[in-house]
Amino acid sequence: MKSLSPVIEKRIESICAQADALFDDEKCEAALVAYEEALSLLPEPMEEYEPSAWLLSSMGDVYLFLEKYEQALLQYEHALDCVDSEDNPYLYLRIGQTLYELHRDDEAAESLYEAYLIEGEDIFAEEDPAYLAFLKSKKTLPE
Repeated sequence: MKSLSPVIEKRIESICAQADALFDDEKCEAALVAYEEALSLLPEPMEEYEPSAWLLSSMGDVYLFLEKYEQALLQYEHALDCVDSEDNPYLYLRIGQTLYELHRDDEAAESLYEAYLIEGEDIFAEEDPAYLAFLKSKKTLPE
C-alpha cells in the first residue's frame, strides 16, 4: 500500500465528511460529485492507495440507494481490486445485494456466501432480511 501526504489525506477526509453528510441528507448527486472529487486527489494507480476502496464503495452505496444497480456494481467490483480489499466482507455483501437486485441469482448467492464465510451472519444484521433468506434458500450455511 502506498502512502499519501498528510495534506492530501486531510483533504480527502474533509471532502468525504461533506459527501457523507450530503448522502445522509439524500442529496445523492452532490454526494457523488464530492466522492469523485476525493478520488481525483489520489495518484495513479489509485487502487494502490488505501482510501480508494472506501471511496469507491461509498459511491456504490449512493448508486445502490438510487437503485442504479449497474453503476453500483461497477463501483463495488472496482473497490475489490483495490489494496487490502480482496477479503472485505462488506464489499461481497454489497456486490451480492446488487446482483440480487439485478436478478443475477447464482452470482448473488456466491457473493453473499463469500460475505457470510468471512463475517458470519452478523454481516446481515443491519440489512433487509430478504438477502439472508435468499442466501439460505440457495446455500447450506455452515454452523
